Amino acid sequence: MIGGLFISFYIKLYPHRFLLQLFNLFAILIKKVIINFKLGLQKIYTMKHQFIANVWINGLLNGFANLGIDIHALTESLPEIDIEKIQQGQRIDISILRQIWHKAFELCNDPLLGFKIGRHLDLKGLGALAPLLMHSPTARVSIENVANFHTLISDSGQSQLSYEDNGVMGFHYIPAANPIKESPHQVLALLTSMIYMGKLMHLQQNTVTEIHLPEELDLALLDKRFRAKVVGVKDNYSLWFKFNNLDELIPGTDSHFYHMTKNYVDELLRLKKSSNDLVASIKSFIIDGGYLRANVNTVTEQLGMNKRTLQRFLSEEKTSFRILKEEIIKEKSLSLIAKGEISIGEIANQLGYSEVSAFHRAFKTWFGVTPKHFGANLSIPVSTRCP
Repeated sequence: MIGGLFISFYIKLYPHRFLLQLFNLFAILIKKVIINFKLGLQKIYTMKHQFIANVWINGLLNGFANLGIDIHALTESLPEIDIEKIQQGQRIDISILRQIWHKAFELCNDPLLGFKIGRHLDLKGLGALAPLLMHSPTARVSIENVANFHTLISDSGQSQLSYEDNGVMGFHYIPAANPIKESPHQVLALLTSMIYMGKLMHLQQNTVTEIHLPEELDLALLDKRFRAKVVGVKDNYSLWFKFNNLDELIPGTDSHFYHMTKNYVDELLRLKKSSNDLVASIKSFIIDGGYLRANVNTVTEQLGMNKRTLQRFLSEEKTSFRILKEEIIKEKSLSLIAKGEISIGEIANQLGYSEVSAFHRAFKTWFGVTPKHFGANLSIPVSTRCP
C-alpha cells in the first residue's frame, strides 16, 4: 500500500525520469531475451547439423582421384564444397559427404568403389586416433577405441559393440539419420578400412569371421575379396571378430604414450559433446586469426557479440576462449606432424609461434613428448593385406 503510494507520488513528481528508467529496464529485458533466443537457435541449429573432419574429406577426395575419378566433375555439382577451405580446416555437413559418395559412384560405376577406398586408408585422416590405436595394449582395446572415439572424425553414424556366447565380438555401424541416405559404398569403405587396418589394430588375419554389408552391393563379387563370410543386410552393418586373440598384450606399444593420447582424445570428445555452432564459429575465427595470434576482442567483433556475453556463454559450455584456442592449436599441430610434409619450424610459424623453442615447450607440456618424438611414434605402417 505504502509502496504503491510512493510510486504514484514519484511518477507525478518526475514523469520524464520514470519513463526513461522504465524504457531502460525494458531495453535490458529485450536484450536478454534476444541473447537467450540466439543461443537457443544455436543449440537447435547444432542438433540439425552433423559434420565430418576436413582431414578425412581430403583423404577421401585424394582416394577418388587415385581411382581416376574427375574431382572437378565430382565437386562442380556441389557448390557447398570449397576445396581450398577444406584444405585449410573447414568441416562439411554429412549430407554433402553422402552426396559426394553418390556422385562418385555415378561417375565411375565401379561395384568395388567402397572396397578400393577402404583398403587404402590414409592414417592422416585419423588424427589423434592413429597413435591411440597404434599403442592400445590389446586388439580389443583398439576396437573399443574406434567405437568410442570415431565421432571425433565424423558424425556420419554411431558405433556399438556386442559380445556373443559363441566367442565373437560384433562391431556395429548405425548411419546417422539424415535427409540424404548414406551410400552403400560409404558403409563398405568404413568396414573395409577397419579390416585393412589389421596391423594398426593388432588384428591377426583370421580374426574377422563375418561381414554384414548393405544388400544393394555386389555381394558375390565382395565375397571373393574378403577372407570372411559376406552377408547382405538392410541395416545393422557390422564386423564380427573372434575372441581368441583379442586380449593378448601387444609387444612394442608405449603405455605412457597411449595414456597421454587417451587423455587428450577424452578431452576432445568432451568438448565436442558440449559444442555447438557458435563454438564452431569461434574456432573458425581463431583459425582465420592465425591460431596463437587470434585474440578474444577481434573474435567478439567478428561475431557481433559483447565480450562478457561471449565469456558467459563459453563458461556455460564449460570451456573458455583460451581453452578453445589451445585445443585448436593442439589438433592442428598433430595433423601437420602426421602429414610430415613440412618441418617443425614451419609448423611452429604456421601456428603463430615466433620461436620454435616456444612451440617445443608448449607441445611437450600438452603431450609429455617433443614434436619429433610424437612424429616418430606415427611410423608404424598400416597393413596392406586383407585379413
